[in-house]
Amino acid sequence: MARPRDDKKLNAIYRASLKLILKAGFGGVKMNLVAKEAGIGTGTVYIYFKNKEALIRQLYRVIRRRSNVVLLTGHKPDESFMAGFRRVWRNYLRYRLGRPEVFAFLEQYYGSQFFDPSTTDRRDAWLSPIFELLDKGKSQGLVAPIPTELLVAQLTGTINEIGKWHLEGRLQLDEKGFEYAYKMAWSSIRR
Repeated sequence: MARPRDDKKLNAIYRASLKLILKAGFGGVKMNLVAKEAGIGTGTVYIYFKNKEALIRQLYRVIRRRSNVVLLTGHKPDESFMAGFRRVWRNYLRYRLGRPEVFAFLEQYYGSQFFDPSTTDRRDAWLSPIFELLDKGKSQGLVAPIPTELLVAQLTGTINEIGKWHLEGRLQLDEKGFEYAYKMAWSSIRR
């Protein structure tokens, strides 16, 4: 009989893997090092993951799912487009500023041999709430009739750069800065 999964151990494996990836890249991730960093036995890591590839791909899926939860914090599907856009946009920027390790992992992942673009569909990607919200704004005539993929790329690219500059100390983003950045984002997509 298989042992039930221990969420604490699984989360320790994810944290350890993320730490090792950020420190040494994907090449620096070895199952025995993940185990040591997580404070568990190497065999335990193999109970959860067949190999390094399976671990890294699952880590990506977990990060993507958790990111969705953060993006939608406080969002109500029946609220106005403007309220929803403001909330999701601010959630994304705050997440970008507060979890730089997540975004560093994602940048590495998308450029690695582990990324499989055939498994990514815009509607089930971790940015799906943004796609849905922008489509809602377009249907209401509030957002420019530009392909949603281009709108998302522009908005997320800007947020990622703002986050990088803030974390590098080249830009201090206080509440006033958040408001300026939001207004710039809205002006870039409005009809």
